Amino acid sequence: QADHAGTTPMARRRDGFLAAAEYALSPRDLVVQQQATITSSSSEATILTSVSGYHLDLTSLDLTNATGTAVTVTIKDSTAGTTRAIYDLAANGGIAKTFPTPFVQAAATGNNWTATLSNATTTVHFTTQACKMP
Repeated sequence: QADHAGTTPMARRRDGFLAAAEYALSPRDLVVQQQATITSSSSEATILTSVSGYHLDLTSLDLTNATGTAVTVTIKDSTAGTTRAIYDLAANGGIAKTFPTPFVQAAATGNNWTATLSNATTTVHFTTQACKMP
C-alpha cells in the first residue's frame, strides 16, 4: 500500500520502508558464522560458505595455527578471487580480527570466502562471522 498514513503494518507496505523491513525486523537473520579447518593442504579451501543473493561482509576472523610450523594464510573473497588479506601465523600462533566496520566482500553476491596455506604441513582453524548484505 503506497498511500498509507504511516500506520500500515510493515508486511503490507509498498514504499521505501519495505526495503528496510528485513533489516529492522530480523537482524539476527543477517549474521552468519562458520568454523572451518584446513589440514595438510596448500589448495584453496572455503572458510565461509556463500549465501545466494548476498555479499558476506566479515565482522570477525579468527585464525589459529595448530602446528609447530609457521604458515602464511591468504584470504580471498571468492574462489580464485581477489586477495583481500595475507596473515603470517607463527608456529602454534594465531590472530583474532574484529573489524570496526565490516570487511567488504568485493566479489559479486553469492560468493564464498576462501583461504590458502603456504605449505601443506600445517593445520589452521578458522572462525568467521559476517553480515549478509544485498
